Amino acid sequence: MPIPISSAQGKKELAILMKAVLTTQLNRTSAEREPKAISILKKMKEMQVNTYYFLSLCNQAIQFIRCHHILLNKI
Repeated sequence: MPIPISSAQGKKELAILMKAVLTTQLNRTSAEREPKAISILKKMKEMQVNTYYFLSLCNQAIQFIRCHHILLNKI
């Protein structure tokens, strides 16, 4: 039975998944990303998360981090 994303537990699980995606993208080599990506996708399937919606959130977070990084370097 999937956890509704609108529930507190669902939001917590979604946040954990987003953190996993971000750390995988930002801190790992290509060879290290694949097994982590597979485990993330399995968890998304288990939770029945809309992949497009989830990846859109992750992309926005990555863009935010990049903008912050650029701004911090200008200070």
